[in-house]
Amino acid sequence: LAGEGSLVSKSSALESFEFTNFRCGEVHGWQRAFCQANWVNVESAWGSVENGDVAALAMVPAPSDFVSHVALLDVTDEDLSSFYEREAGYHIKSVPYWQRSGDGTAVCCGNAFLCTACVDDAEADALWAAGGAMEMHCRGSDYVTEWMQLSLRPLWPSPESQLLPSPGYLQLCAEAHLHAGLLDHFLDSTLLNDRVTTLRAYCASSGCLRDLMSSQNLESNEAETEDQ
Repeated sequence: LAGEGSLVSKSSALESFEFTNFRCGEVHGWQRAFCQANWVNVESAWGSVENGDVAALAMVPAPSDFVSHVALLDVTDEDLSSFYEREAGYHIKSVPYWQRSGDGTAVCCGNAFLCTACVDDAEADALWAAGGAMEMHCRGSDYVTEWMQLSLRPLWPSPESQLLPSPGYLQLCAEAHLHAGLLDHFLDSTLLNDRVTTLRAYCASSGCLRDLMSSQNLESNEAETEDQ
C-alpha cells in the first residue's frame, strides 16, 4: 500500500489492519490534494460543514515527472479487505512505486494500492455500491454501507467549490509526516481543493503554519531530551 494521508502514521494504520515493512517511497504522476469532503472529520469535531473545513486528502493526477513521497506498507491479501473498508469513498488504484537505491537512483519496485480522488459522486457511488469495483474487495461490509450513507454531498466537490482542510485531520497528517521526515514535502507538494494553492501557502495565510511549526519544534526538543 502507498499511504499519503493518515496512513503515513503507523499507529493510525494499525487501527484498521496489520502490516509489515513500513518505509518511505515514491509515486510519480500523483499529487496530494485536500479534495474529499469527509463526514468523519465532522463526526470527530475536526471541522464543520458551516465553515467548509472538512476536507481529507486524496491523490489527484499530476505531470508524469511529479514525485510524491509516501509511506509504503506491506499487507497480506487477508488484510486487504480491512484496508478497502477504511478507505470507503475513494477510487483505489494500483500504481507503480519507487524506492531509492544506495546511490540515490529511483528504482521501480512494483505496484502499490493508492487512494485517488473520484471524478465525481456518481463514480464514487458506482464504485462502492453493492458489487461495485471497490465494494467487491470488502463485499457486504456494513461499515462501507454506513459510510456511504453518511457521506457529505458533494463527497467530491469540484475544484471551484469552497472546501478547506479539516484542522484536526491536517494536524494528524502533519504529525505523521513529521515523524516520517516528510513535513516540508507535505507542506510544499500538497494542494488545496482548488488544485492551485499549496498547503504551505494556505497555512501561512490562515495562521496554522505557526501551530504546525510549533509542533515540529516540540517534537525536536523531545527527541533531543530523550537522546541526552
